[in-house]
Amino acid sequence: SATIGGVTQGNYVYNWSPATGLSSASSSNPTVTLTNAGTSPVTTTYILTTDLFGCLDADTVDVTVKPNPLSEAGSNSTVCGGDTLQIGTSGTAGYLYNWTPVTGLNLSTISNPLVVLPNNTGSVATYTYYVSTELNGCFTNDSITITVNPQPLISASATPSSLCAGDNTT
Repeated sequence: SATIGGVTQGNYVYNWSPATGLSSASSSNPTVTLTNAGTSPVTTTYILTTDLFGCLDADTVDVTVKPNPLSEAGSNSTVCGGDTLQIGTSGTAGYLYNWTPVTGLNLSTISNPLVVLPNNTGSVATYTYYVSTELNGCFTNDSITITVNPQPLISASATPSSLCAGDNTT
């Protein structure tokens, strides 16, 4: 939200148009609260008309609402230790990306980095995805939780390791 207008003057009558998003259309300095679900900035021009004993004056003010960038870290996942997992989504031009923590990531400043997960029993790594646009300084964030299951440890050998046709080995 933002405050538009100015200081209230004695006998003035104030009228803002349009009244969309205003806390009061008859205040000298209403609060404007607007949203923007689109992908481009949206500008609303407010016209303030003042009346003092039948004498009118008008002025305008533009309020621009910039859209928030989209953040998508991906779906929570369960993987095996030592696996590589791609997280995030494809990038959008003009956005800046920052992943934390950076441990295990191939790059922490791209939209969809690869993460190599350690082979730890029951370890959980949480990566928080922060994204902002260069164009408007608006921020959003998202996170992904990756549960790492241990890789099974197996060992195979043969005794004897070399044998003749028809012989047995363990």
